[in-house]
Amino acid sequence: MRYLGYDDKIFRILESLYTDTMSAVRVYGGLSTAVGVLQGRVLSLLLFNILLQVVMMLALKRMTSGSV
Repeated sequence: MRYLGYDDKIFRILESLYTDTMSAVRVYGGLSTAVGVLQGRVLSLLLFNILLQVVMMLALKRMTSGSV
């Protein structure tokens, strides 16, 4: 997000929302824990789209600079 010029305040707010976020999934009778964004939330979708935008920008920048 900093790469796109978002304010550091927004970054800190998002970081505090996702700090120590964990989930548990039952797999074959046992529990598996995972760390990451909360699935099914509107904010998670938005963050994924922002990440994808940065990845595409970097890929296009690399292609146009000729260092493929």
